[in-house]
Amino acid sequence: MCAGKLCRVIGRVQVNCDVGVDTKHQTVQGVAFPLSRAAINELRRLKAGSVTYVQLVRACHVLL
Repeated sequence: MCAGKLCRVIGRVQVNCDVGVDTKHQTVQGVAFPLSRAAINELRRLKAGSVTYVQLVRACHVLL
């Protein structure tokens, strides 16, 4: 799935949010996107306990 399509899907899911104690939500089982070497290294540092937080960002490009 391309990044643009993923952003549109996420946008639709976020719009249809209903929060309450009696609601059950479907969850995404996983996502796939390419990781840079730097991101992989930071995830390894997270696993090793060298850092406690890693933020991965995937830019969504919108074509007009």
